[in-house]
Amino acid sequence: MDNKDHCDKSEEDPKSKALYQSPLEFAVNEAEISQTSEYKTEPDKTNTNESVRKPNWIEKVSLFINICIVIIGVFALCIYNGQLTVMRGTLDEMKRSGEQSTEQVWRAIDNINWEARSMDGSVKQAQEAMSKSEAQAKTAFDASIAAAQLDQRAWVGVIDTRTIGGEQTPDRKMFSFEGVQIPIRNSGKTPAINLSAVILLTSADSREKIGDYDSFTTEYRRRREEFSERSVSEMIQHNPQAAEAIRARDKEMKATEAQRANDLFPARQVLAPGVTITHGVSGAKYQTGGITDIVRFTVYILGKITYNDIFNGTPKHTTKFCLMREFGMQFVPCLTGNSMD
Repeated sequence: MDNKDHCDKSEEDPKSKALYQSPLEFAVNEAEISQTSEYKTEPDKTNTNESVRKPNWIEKVSLFINICIVIIGVFALCIYNGQLTVMRGTLDEMKRSGEQSTEQVWRAIDNINWEARSMDGSVKQAQEAMSKSEAQAKTAFDASIAAAQLDQRAWVGVIDTRTIGGEQTPDRKMFSFEGVQIPIRNSGKTPAINLSAVILLTSADSREKIGDYDSFTTEYRRRREEFSERSVSEMIQHNPQAAEAIRARDKEMKATEAQRANDLFPARQVLAPGVTITHGVSGAKYQTGGITDIVRFTVYILGKITYNDIFNGTPKHTTKFCLMREFGMQFVPCLTGNSMD
């Protein structure tokens, strides 16, 4: 059993088996072992050749395509970079051009504004010049119209007067006359319309200055009113029971005086050019004072004529006259109080 076991062990154990081999088998085994060892010590060329095999044509084509794609990509990247550089340069140039254009636009705007201001000033100057020219033309035109109207309008005035029945006492203290003729003439080239006249006959101290019709009548009426009121008051004071009659009489006298002034020369008459109409003053008697008297009186005829010319828009014209008798029989023009417009 032991031997059997031993045999079994010998079959299972190569080392033990080798102890029981014949020399020939041992030599053969040694040769195989050495071959095996040589075989194992040499590199496995078959396996190496199989692991480092050559690429086939598809792989080469793919590699070539990939290389071409990489080259094309690099080339495209260079192109894109160049384009980007060009575009950046173009953008910078556009920016500079834009800035220059903007500056030029602002300069142009400034120039336009300056020209506009200059034109505005020129227009204003032209307008002012036109306004002045228009005003001057209008003034000249109005002046020419006024000159034409002045040349063609009616001119009404008093010409030579004539005293009728003038007498004075030998001592020259009294002067009387039957009437005074006052010729009124239109010496213009067109008719005078709405013609009216008022005349006042009075006397005053020769040493006093007398004005024209308006100033004298204003003062005369004031004094006349004061005298009338004073006279009426004194009359009523002396005769109270006749107060109403006295006031009525005073009122009637004032109305008569005003009526006489209106009737002397009816209003709204027409006086043709070159025509003369004569109106007169009724006679009167005045105490004038002699040569040896300290106070001497002068007799005055004061009058005012009003009328319109035929031109529309023109004002009413007025002629004032003053006639005086200081010595002799005739009335002569006063030194003042005569005017015509």
